[in-house]
Amino acid sequence: MIQRAFDRGGLPDLTMHNVARLLQGIWAHSTRFGLNQDLFASGEDLAGIMDGLRWKSPRMPLSYNGNLVAEHGAAGRLMKKLG
Repeated sequence: MIQRAFDRGGLPDLTMHNVARLLQGIWAHSTRFGLNQDLFASGEDLAGIMDGLRWKSPRMPLSYNGNLVAEHGAAGRLMKKLG
């Protein structure tokens, strides 16, 4: 998608070298990881995240988002009420 956007003039601030370097740093797992974090941050529940990203176990999505889970869980809600 990044390459197509660049090819169509949608990323005018980037050079061909910038795009090539950017593409080298992106891999499927990093996008899944990022989406997992974004879904947690937006308030999606664990069951929805597991279904949407096809996680078979809660272990991985929870490990990627340990700090976000704590913020959105019962302890996090209590801390917001106290703070």
